[in-house]
Amino acid sequence: MIFNRPWFALLFAGLLCALENAQAQDSLSDFGSAPPATGLGGTDSGGTGGTGGTGGTGTGAAGGPAYPGSSGAAGGTGGNASGSPANTPGGTPATGTTSDGTTPPKTGAASSFGPSSDAGLGATGGGSSVTGSQASTQGVGFGTPKAPTSEVPSFTLPGFYGSSATSFTAGQGRLARPRFRYTTSLSMGYDDNIFQTPTKSKGTEAVTVPVEVEPAIPAHLEQRPAFRFIPPSIGDGGLYVPGKTVPNGFQNVVVPATPAKIENVVVVPAQPAAKRAGSAVTQASASADMQIFTARSLFTFDVNGSASEYWSRPGGKTDYNGAAVFSFLYRLTPRLQFTSQFNGAYLSQPDLSRINTPQDQSGSNYLTTNAKSDLTYRWNRRVTSVFSISDNALIYADKAQEAGNYNETVFGTELRYLWSARVTYLSEVRFSKISYQGSETRDADTIYALIGAEARLTNRFSGTVRLGASMRTFTLEGDLSSTPYLEGSIAYRSGPTTIWNLTTRFGFEEPFAAGQERQVFRSGLSYSKTFSPRLSGLASSNFVFESTSAAATKSSSSSYDANARLEYRLTKSVSLNTNVSYLKANSGSSVTDYYRIRCFFGLEYTF
Repeated sequence: MIFNRPWFALLFAGLLCALENAQAQDSLSDFGSAPPATGLGGTDSGGTGGTGGTGGTGTGAAGGPAYPGSSGAAGGTGGNASGSPANTPGGTPATGTTSDGTTPPKTGAASSFGPSSDAGLGATGGGSSVTGSQASTQGVGFGTPKAPTSEVPSFTLPGFYGSSATSFTAGQGRLARPRFRYTTSLSMGYDDNIFQTPTKSKGTEAVTVPVEVEPAIPAHLEQRPAFRFIPPSIGDGGLYVPGKTVPNGFQNVVVPATPAKIENVVVVPAQPAAKRAGSAVTQASASADMQIFTARSLFTFDVNGSASEYWSRPGGKTDYNGAAVFSFLYRLTPRLQFTSQFNGAYLSQPDLSRINTPQDQSGSNYLTTNAKSDLTYRWNRRVTSVFSISDNALIYADKAQEAGNYNETVFGTELRYLWSARVTYLSEVRFSKISYQGSETRDADTIYALIGAEARLTNRFSGTVRLGASMRTFTLEGDLSSTPYLEGSIAYRSGPTTIWNLTTRFGFEEPFAAGQERQVFRSGLSYSKTFSPRLSGLASSNFVFESTSAAATKSSSSSYDANARLEYRLTKSVSLNTNVSYLKANSGSSVTDYYRIRCFFGLEYTF
């Protein structure tokens, strides 16, 4: 089937990783498994995506995977030198400080190969390890780190389409975790709108149909009996004889017309206005992550699953969600690098951070996958080219919606020019071919022509932008349409443990029906902060505006969500957390607008 292809990256990466592990002669001691960094790690935001990382020996709940052109859910956190975590969302570099206030070495992103001196730390967290004596003095660290090597390996993955590159550094952020880590959690919460009931629901009136109960009768003649009256008389003997009526044959009588009798029969009963229904929810989840690296290779893997039991929801009371994410990098030569990544999730609720997925309750669970492989070659100090292939899919669990199942394959090539130590210019061309399982009229080819730049203006501020056009041709009809295209991201570190991230995307997205055209603007903002060695927090928000046209009709809608999470670490392995999420959907008709609030309080254990 066409939907089997998203797994090619997983299989290929596994083979390469096994081969490389067997042959690598320049691996770090202990196979590059970094010791636990001192300091308490922060936690990721809860969600259905891949497991987010934690720095040091801190633990994290499941963090949402970043999808092309989206903000993703919150990523992991890293421990800094003072023992407090540097909470870092979705693969955004974070930094920490040493005990004397200096900034530890950074991982560069100017080149895809080797360390650089001007970039943020870590892929999912930052902060340097302190010595055992320092940890003992500060009284907040766990474990004793190894002494750093003279050359610390660092890695940069290009990332999915629409997302920025991700950097990793040995002994920092995610690569400071144990090689394997497992987390379980149990939460109690409440969902105040389990059916996404419209806020201004008005109900519906009964539908009636006029039905002829008795047919009309036209005017006509009827032959009826005739009678005559015999008047009273005096009979014999002087007796009185009263008058009487006696039959007198038959006569024709005109009967006037009678109209038909009509009654209104109810065919659809009246429906009262729907009422919001809420329910208590119990959620159990488990996750695991792995990180292995050598001087030339990197492999990370995250998997998680959860079951949410709704106490008061009729019908199916349990929602199941899960995700799997992996990243693989191998340096074939000092100039040539291969990377492969996979991001898949099985979801029961809308996720505004993911493109080309349902934005409202579709009535069906769905599987969304994204696999991407890149081959990066550095021609000289300034010029680098990247060749990539990506395979994405959306599959509904309900057969009634399988016409929306699709598979998309994207080929891309990018040319990068290092203008200065802080600015890289780039040009990119992509070709996308999408096929639908049960709706061939929606099959299309799309070409993207883009130019852009990546810049690290200061040690605290960096960003990427790609601008251009996308041109789509529907396979059967041959209709051509085009629209401007934009991808952008900004990362800002406003403090030692405070990170801001902004992502933006505008362009075509897949229609939900034949003959539709959807132009969608998306923007996601996340904020993370460590308040103390034990308390950390994260907040995020996504906004989606879409314009849909079909034939001579046009409509628009918007949705946004807001999420907040606080975590308090009781011990090295046990933490308490609370989560609140808000979702608001505005459509073209106010009677379908709704909002939804969910809140949870949970206990988490990591081992």
